[in-house]
Amino acid sequence: MLQLWTRFDRAILTKAVTVEKEADVMLDHNYDGIRELDNNLPPWWVWGFYLTIIFAFVYLAHYHLFRTGPLQTEEYNIAMQAADQAKARELKMKDFVSAETITALNTPEALGAGKEFMRRTAWLAMEAECGGSVGPNLTDDFWIHGGGIKNMFKVITEGVPAKGMISWKSQLTPKQIQQVASFILTKREVILRWKRNRKVTSMLMNH
Repeated sequence: MLQLWTRFDRAILTKAVTVEKEADVMLDHNYDGIRELDNNLPPWWVWGFYLTIIFAFVYLAHYHLFRTGPLQTEEYNIAMQAADQAKARELKMKDFVSAETITALNTPEALGAGKEFMRRTAWLAMEAECGGSVGPNLTDDFWIHGGGIKNMFKVITEGVPAKGMISWKSQLTPKQIQQVASFILTKREVILRWKRNRKVTSMLMNH
């Protein structure tokens, strides 16, 4: 077994001469008593060098001559595009809202965004105080299509064609509809509270 390994080592790995034949490859110069052997380069190193040359030609043809592969700048742009798409998908999943999962928002950012969407899209039926013009009054104690955030979300999403209200799902994302519905409900509560306080004040003054 040892002899087989020695043969393999000398033929494939190192190709070094035997100790008995070192005199044949001994160089003439002497450095502080150190003599140097002029052995051949190891076969693994030589073949590795040949492979790097072949690889260089393949690389040159693939990337620069035939342009069948992206260069570093292109790879960077592709990676950035993939990252942007992944980020968009993640944000979309975070912004996904349905009538079953929706909850009312109460943060200033969300309510401000809902108010801005109403202003920008000019919902005449809602008016600034949600008192109704073309559409129903949202500040009283009566709901035509059911109250609460879930029903509000459904009405804004699907619309009420029979009453002249269009569907907004093609113009607003579910997250934006959630913000609009949350703003309307919050505004409604504020106005109802003000009306109740005003009524109480009026009753006290009359007594």
